[in-house]
Amino acid sequence: MGDHQPMTLGDRIAWTGVVLVSILCVMRAMIEHDPFPWWSSDPFVFAPPIVGLTPRWALLLNVGIILASFSTLVGQHLRGFGVSNLIAILLAIGLGVIGYHASVDLESVLDSSTIAAVICAFVTGSQIYTIPGATKIIGGVLLGFAAMLTSIGVYEVFVTHPETMRMYEQSRDSFLAARGWSADSFEAMSYERRLSNPEPIAWFGLTNVFASFVAASGAGLLTLCVAGWKQHRFMGFVALGGAMVSIVGLYLCGSKGGGAVFVLGVALGMVMIARPSFRRGNLIIGLCALVILGLVARGLIGESLGERSLLFRYQYLIGSVRVWFANPALGIGPGMFQDGYALLKPALSPEDVASPHNVALAWIATLGLGGIALVGIVFRSVASVALSQTKDPVTSKTDGDDQLIKLGLLLVIVPTIASLNMQAPILSQSGLVPIMIGAVLWGAIATAIIRSAFDQRALGLALLIFGSVLLVHAMIEVTGTMIVSAPIWALGIGVAIWKPKPDTPERLGNLIAAVCMFGIGVFLLSRWAPINRWERALHVSAENAQVIAEVHGSLNALEDASNPDLLLAQASDQLSELLGFPLDSSLDSIINAIHRAEFLARQQASGSLLVAIESRPNHTPTRIAASQQMLWSASVLQGIGQDEEASRAWDGAISLFDLESLDAKGHRWLGNILSGRASAFRDAKDRNWWLQSAIEHYEAALSLTPHEPHLAYQIMMMYEELGDSEQARVWGSRAITLHDQMRLDPIRGLTPDELEHARRALTN
Repeated sequence: MGDHQPMTLGDRIAWTGVVLVSILCVMRAMIEHDPFPWWSSDPFVFAPPIVGLTPRWALLLNVGIILASFSTLVGQHLRGFGVSNLIAILLAIGLGVIGYHASVDLESVLDSSTIAAVICAFVTGSQIYTIPGATKIIGGVLLGFAAMLTSIGVYEVFVTHPETMRMYEQSRDSFLAARGWSADSFEAMSYERRLSNPEPIAWFGLTNVFASFVAASGAGLLTLCVAGWKQHRFMGFVALGGAMVSIVGLYLCGSKGGGAVFVLGVALGMVMIARPSFRRGNLIIGLCALVILGLVARGLIGESLGERSLLFRYQYLIGSVRVWFANPALGIGPGMFQDGYALLKPALSPEDVASPHNVALAWIATLGLGGIALVGIVFRSVASVALSQTKDPVTSKTDGDDQLIKLGLLLVIVPTIASLNMQAPILSQSGLVPIMIGAVLWGAIATAIIRSAFDQRALGLALLIFGSVLLVHAMIEVTGTMIVSAPIWALGIGVAIWKPKPDTPERLGNLIAAVCMFGIGVFLLSRWAPINRWERALHVSAENAQVIAEVHGSLNALEDASNPDLLLAQASDQLSELLGFPLDSSLDSIINAIHRAEFLARQQASGSLLVAIESRPNHTPTRIAASQQMLWSASVLQGIGQDEEASRAWDGAISLFDLESLDAKGHRWLGNILSGRASAFRDAKDRNWWLQSAIEHYEAALSLTPHEPHLAYQIMMMYEELGDSEQARVWGSRAITLHDQMRLDPIRGLTPDELEHARRALTN
């Protein structure tokens, strides 16, 4: 395509795979992730629309990346290129361990598919330099993506954030209630602390991930500007303008790590321009090692330094090594790192993180030997990078190739349309503006790079800096492990692979890699059915919740409404349709009807959630959601004097957690149910038994999260309820000790009232 020669079958297959992988990776980065659709909060109180990829669609997207990567490898083999035997063997080990975990635990399937998609996207990216014209297209699209991010970020900081804060303040109580948070809880305070900061996050949800891409693009484009300035002034100006846009995005982040890797990337680019002999991957690997050594040095300094961010990352490092040592062969399993870290983390670490903020450590702790193999693929490939002093014969100029320009714009347009489609339920006209501006800037930068006539070594160097920043920052951030950002991160580093001589095609290596990619893709696809059934049941369980939430909203808005009769009429129509009989539009009629409608809807939701549990039995949040509906019904039944029916509802909620093994969240929630039952029936003969059972489950939860002060505090209170002052003193003392260990982040400890209560228990 790029050199105007007739395309062979291998060319077409390879191009198809590369384009599909690129579209899917970029699309994944432009759509949020919704891990628990409809039920991440109480949909009867707060029912936001679905604007992110849910698990079943995320799994399909990951499988699409894997199978498209397989297509690329087949095409490359037909073209006479491919992977080495070593890379193929490492890939087989890594994907084999991933397949094992996905086969034994349904809960690991989505995370397994993400890691598999990431490494396959990396392998595809590492093949792009052998396809004439592909580097310009994919490289241009990736370097220009920061323009879209910055446009979104500016809008978030100056428009969305003030509006969000205003809406949150107006609906704070209902928002917290929908999530089951009290105003002084850690969850609420942590959420509000993050919400109060006007930061750009785009679709990632985290500022530092946003910073990874704008820093990488800024450094890469500045390098391109300097390296290609003499050859192509216009392109130099375009690259400089794109870099300035990226720098604006980086400034809005306020990310110290992002700023540091940006400066590092620019400095590295200038050194490589001045000293071509430094254009080697070993230097990038050395920088990654220095970052990890820096974390170790920061950890050895300890608390005497006021800085906390890097200290936390040192704690993650120590915890991840412990997790790996506990499961050295196969790792703890995809999606399970947080549980392992909560159990094995350093005592002073206040956080229970889902990733060690280091992609290499995350893969090793998660997959054991399989993770080591995947890390080996990345670093072995990066180590082989060496930009040649003369133009690589594999690449060629593609000046004025309209086909390539159209293809590059396709990679911009398709993900943008997909993102707009997902955001449609909440997208206002003003919200459309930054996306359109971002798409125009993004497309302009990509087109300029594709059309440019500068030596491809300049673009290769820019992409090397781009990939270097992404890889180095991934040593202290979650960019390479988040489901939204990881695929495009891997593709960006893969595109930076530029070897002086392509790998000698090895038939065995290509065969092994292709079989493994196809096999893991098909196997993961076979695990889609139960996740699909689970998600469909979640949808059915929440289908009436939106109506109830809207009616509640209408009733709450009556006092300040300019036309209350219209709100009452709308509420009456909604409830009439839900209940199946006509209603008066009077306030009394609506209030009576909504209580009945909500009771029936929650019972229906409870039944559908039980169906969801059958499809995904080890998903604790689904069990919690089902139990919440039963407990809501129990409170209503007890309020109207039907204690026997209420008691059966309590028993039903408890029975949901009658499993051979529960995770910490499950034990804790069951403890809450048991203690709540004891409080609801204070005169029951078996009340003390319920309290003692609650203690057992709180202790089980604490054994899995041994550094959690609130669990010790809960146990203390249970013993106070039982009148056992001696045990209350023991657990009050432990709660205070654990609280003191949270000093690096005090809001994770006990509240002032809880701390005072625990201290009083010591004197009783």
